[in-house]
Amino acid sequence: MSVLDNFLKDKRAELSKLRKERRKLTKAGSWDKKNTLDKTIEDLDFYIRGFMKSKMEPARVENIIINNKLYEQFLRKLKGLHYEITVTNDRLIIEYGKSPGNWTGKLELFDLSSHFNGYGEITKKVLIREAS
Repeated sequence: MSVLDNFLKDKRAELSKLRKERRKLTKAGSWDKKNTLDKTIEDLDFYIRGFMKSKMEPARVENIIINNKLYEQFLRKLKGLHYEITVTNDRLIIEYGKSPGNWTGKLELFDLSSHFNGYGEITKKVLIREAS
């Protein structure tokens, strides 16, 4: 299993446990605790959806981990534009525009390392592409 698979399995198990707890509270009539738990469940479900395999492919770029699917999709949209990629301690920054140095937009992909700690090593590596 991949790191992403292990991460999702763990988070889905956590979500299942919260849902079972909510069912018990509903039967007991503890509506205040149930409403608080509903919000926690909703937040965790939203969090898990952001890491679904159809949207996420963790990959290492230098010393950080980014979503490679988002990175590749964005670079395809920059066809015909000039861009510059910078990697800092906590993010990958893509600045782009019609002429080099005169950037009209910027995308920041933040480091996802903290999300995958304890789930194994990310083996996929991404090489930074130069603008064509």
